[in-house]
Amino acid sequence: MKKLTLLLVAAVMVVSFSAIAHADLSVVGTGYMTSDPTQTQYQLIYDSAQNITWYDYTNSLNTWQNQVNWASGLTVNFKSQSLTGWSLPSYSELGVLYSELGGTAGLSPPPTMPFQNLNGGNYWSGDELVPGYSAWGFNFTIGYPFVGNESANPLGGAAYAQAIAIRPGDVAATPIPGTVLLFASGLAGLVGMKWRLGHLTKMYSNLLRG
Repeated sequence: MKKLTLLLVAAVMVVSFSAIAHADLSVVGTGYMTSDPTQTQYQLIYDSAQNITWYDYTNSLNTWQNQVNWASGLTVNFKSQSLTGWSLPSYSELGVLYSELGGTAGLSPPPTMPFQNLNGGNYWSGDELVPGYSAWGFNFTIGYPFVGNESANPLGGAAYAQAIAIRPGDVAATPIPGTVLLFASGLAGLVGMKWRLGHLTKMYSNLLRG
């Protein structure tokens, strides 16, 4: 009986840790790259712990500079909006994501849900170690950062890694329309004008009585 109880407690703990790991990640919709003629939809996942949105698409193996260029030039059509301002994540952001997914460094790779296109292996970060020569990345199979040559190693072989893009904030947050802001500022101006007019009228009445 005692053994069964311990097993049940362990199972509850595993489920709880899994829920915590995924609690900060939520799918906010799908969007397609405007450069993609097929308009294939990929998920946009908001990471509330880091206040960034991940684009659930893995760009295939390439050099660091090419991946930087890909991310910075990315435009995603999302709910009739053209979202720009993407970049490669920092290696610490990649590491936090690994933990959020339930990964433990040095052990088996984590499950990738809610991601559908996050692979194992190396991903470039946007952080350089030696500008123009080497940059940081993160390995999603073993859960450790790595340093790779940005374009080629001393033996002449190209250094390649995958890439995923992020954007600051929650892309699903509803922006306040400019007309609403204009109306609000106009209303505030009218309220202020009414207050000043009332104040001046009171002062004028006091002067007449005096």
